[in-house]
Amino acid sequence: LVALIVGALFIIWLTWSTFGPVKWNYIQDARSLTLIRTPLWIPHLLVPLGLAIFAIVLILEVIKRLQRIRDSHGK
Repeated sequence: LVALIVGALFIIWLTWSTFGPVKWNYIQDARSLTLIRTPLWIPHLLVPLGLAIFAIVLILEVIKRLQRIRDSHGK
């Protein structure tokens, strides 16, 4: 349980940290050097988005474990 909580907190921090380049690329309107000139914030957004999903999964697992602990002590 402690490892899940620490892991969730770390992933939340990492999600916040990886959002910086997305914001910078959006503000600067940075684009790829390819012919289609894709805005770089789009592919960079996948990193914090994936980390956010991972954080949600970890938080749900913490909640599930806490419910199991509560149920086992209630019997």
